[in-house]
Amino acid sequence: MACKACNGTEIEHDAAQGMSYCTGCGEVCEENTIVSEVTFGEAASGAAVVQGSFVRAGQTRANMTGPGRFGSGQESREMTLYNSRRRIQQLTTALHLSEHYIDTAQRYFQLALNMQITRGRRAMYVSAACLYIV
Repeated sequence: MACKACNGTEIEHDAAQGMSYCTGCGEVCEENTIVSEVTFGEAASGAAVVQGSFVRAGQTRANMTGPGRFGSGQESREMTLYNSRRRIQQLTTALHLSEHYIDTAQRYFQLALNMQITRGRRAMYVSAACLYIV
């Protein structure tokens, strides 16, 4: 890998911070590197099981399900955002709108969620209103 800024080849990898940077100019080459390896473990019954988690785009952390953990493992806010995106996609599909409308309406929904406008209102109505103002 070469640095895009100075074309230097001395790239330092910092696994603790999850980034790579050029030692010549200090340019950050990679950020938030995620390991995409498949690892296997052994269950109590002796069966091989896949270890790891799937992290969707925009998700703040990995799902933490498994022994000793309760619920779906996702935060309520993440589930709300995921469900709103799904509802907005359903509406745009029914109305034959482009992907641009989904992304913009989702940003409006996230803004409404941050400002607590969604409290006490049906999520489908808020999603539809966000799509309407786009």
